[in-house]
Amino acid sequence: MGGQVKPKGWYGKDAKAARRQAREAKRAEAQALAAERERETARRAEAVSRAKSEADVLAARVEARAIATSEDRRKADKSYRRQARDLRRELTPKSATEDGPTPHTRRQHRKTSFERLCEAKLVTGEMLQAAQEVERVYLAICGATLVRGQSLDSGGGQPRPMANGVALAHALRYRPWADALSGVRKRGGWPLLELVIDVVVDGRSLDIVEKERGWKHGTAKFGVLWALMKYAVMARWADPSELTSIERRHGLHRRLAEAA
Repeated sequence: MGGQVKPKGWYGKDAKAARRQAREAKRAEAQALAAERERETARRAEAVSRAKSEADVLAARVEARAIATSEDRRKADKSYRRQARDLRRELTPKSATEDGPTPHTRRQHRKTSFERLCEAKLVTGEMLQAAQEVERVYLAICGATLVRGQSLDSGGGQPRPMANGVALAHALRYRPWADALSGVRKRGGWPLLELVIDVVVDGRSLDIVEKERGWKHGTAKFGVLWALMKYAVMARWADPSELTSIERRHGLHRRLAEAA
């Protein structure tokens, strides 16, 4: 009485068979959907596993490359120190007077302006690292140029390339830094690149450099400090705020305007 009245033909065999087929079809559809979900989950798990495996392989390659680069840098530094030691030995006078060392020997042991800046703690660790790399790359460039000239004069083959560590430092850090300093000079600023080479690499006196360029006293010192910190900042060894601190501490912008 209170229940729903079934439609005509509900209890027939054909109707029951049709309802049974509908239920089976619905059940099969649900099973297919569940199987598809399981396959999708399996595919995602496989993709994650493959990505993790590729990441592990890439990390291993990067680590191996870093180790190889570090080893190349160590070998290049060792070779550079050996060459510098041999050069100092060749420049050392073979004999001295009875009164003591020759003037040339005394000049060799005289501290450079840059060494005095380091002793005065005006040069930070990052700036010293920049100075060492600038000297290493610059000497490598000069050596390659000299060898290239000798090869052309003698009709020899191609010159020997720079070591991997030096070549990498030249491409990633030295060249962009040198281009930036050259841009400063083109805009009417200081010849900062030549200044660093004179003081850091060649060991020239700050006073002599200032007299040659007609600069005020202290100008060369601040220029060298700023250029080395610029290298460290561009190499991401130092924070850019340290470069701003040098500019503010030494009034570098004002000195740039008053230098010439």
